[in-house]
Amino acid sequence: MTTGSTRPTAIEPDDGEAIGPLAMIHKVRSVWANDGLSILEGVLGPRTLIPPHTHSREDECSYVLEGQLTFDVGGSVVTVGPGSYILKPRGVFHAFWNATEDPARVMEIHAPGTFDAFHGELATILSGHLAAEEQGPRSAS
Repeated sequence: MTTGSTRPTAIEPDDGEAIGPLAMIHKVRSVWANDGLSILEGVLGPRTLIPPHTHSREDECSYVLEGQLTFDVGGSVVTVGPGSYILKPRGVFHAFWNATEDPARVMEIHAPGTFDAFHGELATILSGHLAAEEQGPRSAS
């Protein structure tokens, strides 16, 4: 299994590093490619939305591996299936979602790959939020 900062020669299908509570796995870490790119792979559950956002320093490309996903890239909305690429240039708002009842698998490519740290920070934030939810509401005193 390949994880960490050691550059692998091959990345097997089960290799990668899970990103906390996100359903994403780092397949190619930016440090392995001199920060030139990073690649993530993940599952988007049924009726799940990745809300509109933009990247100021990274271009992003999605590749649909399984299922069907809908993308909004700068107001252009398309629904695509396996084998489709979606280009999301930096500075352009984008969102995507799974409007179906079946999970979808997607590969996300970021260039340059300096986005890796963000995913780790987001996973930490979400882990804390999920742990707080499990404890239930706090009473005011």
